[in-house]
Amino acid sequence: MQPMKTGLLFGLLCIQACCLFAQYKPDWQSLQLTGNVAHIEERLYQKPTGKPEFDEDDAGFQLCQIGHVDYDFNEAGLAISRTFWNYDGEEFIFPQKWAYTYQQVDTLFLKSLSTTEGKTYEYYYNEEALLVKEFYYEHAALRQADYYMYSTENQLVQKLTQNYTNNKLSKNITTKYTYDKWGMLREKSNTENKYVYRYDANKKLVEEENYLHKKLDLKITYNYNAQGLLREKNNLSADNYVQEYQTFVYNTNGKETLNVLYQLLDRMPVDEIHQETTYDASGKVATTKEMRKSDHQILHRTAYFYDTQGNWVKKLSYDGNNVINMALRKIEYY
Repeated sequence: MQPMKTGLLFGLLCIQACCLFAQYKPDWQSLQLTGNVAHIEERLYQKPTGKPEFDEDDAGFQLCQIGHVDYDFNEAGLAISRTFWNYDGEEFIFPQKWAYTYQQVDTLFLKSLSTTEGKTYEYYYNEEALLVKEFYYEHAALRQADYYMYSTENQLVQKLTQNYTNNKLSKNITTKYTYDKWGMLREKSNTENKYVYRYDANKKLVEEENYLHKKLDLKITYNYNAQGLLREKNNLSADNYVQEYQTFVYNTNGKETLNVLYQLLDRMPVDEIHQETTYDASGKVATTKEMRKSDHQILHRTAYFYDTQGNWVKKLSYDGNNVINMALRKIEYY
């Protein structure tokens, strides 16, 4: 794979990117990349212990690198490999690598995924390009099999999960799905859990009930503003008391600027967590800040920088006014 041009980007490698489960299927969209990306590297650095300032110009800061992820993409924007190295302070430990292969149905679909840890995932589709089977192996031994059944409208109606121990079937879990007359998911259930969903006239989710062993465990309600954007989310206990709730505020472009989580204890408010987001002139996230109202402590603050492609070029995480995390990203384009 020979890219046509190369661009250098810098950014923060979020911890989730390092710990993604093996079945994660990265692509340009899920990684929020723009442009025809062929290869991407992300490196996460951490503030040296005992060092009061994080000096971006100090060559020594590279000794504090704690992670490194490489992605390779095909020209359709799908990852064909992902490699992660963890750094233990002295050297990079044995890398983990995920290799992806695809099959052509109406478009490219994931066919198999293998890792250096001896894990393999296989995927099979029907003539309508719907996933019907997937198998998970560890060192060639089958550990889990999933089978999917669909209605004549191509709606998922049942998923059978079979767990294996020492190549013998050890557990069956059947999950069933039902829909309302508009085709919206109404219920998902198995022998242990049940989830019930209700919608408004605009097909917006307004209520979700979670049952554990046939008993109501949690209820979530959603309210929307005139533009159809989520305005409030409430988590209620089985006896219908609010446990916590969130409110959301947006700018004129419909982008979230404030998210407030109200925490309650014994039905009384105890604190609020405010998350504020600002945007640059092009509508990209410029900063995020999370603050606890009770003591006005800033829990987390991040600054974003972008290149001409519209991808972020650097992310910095702060503790007070000091940078505590930074990462470098290098991207090659087709």
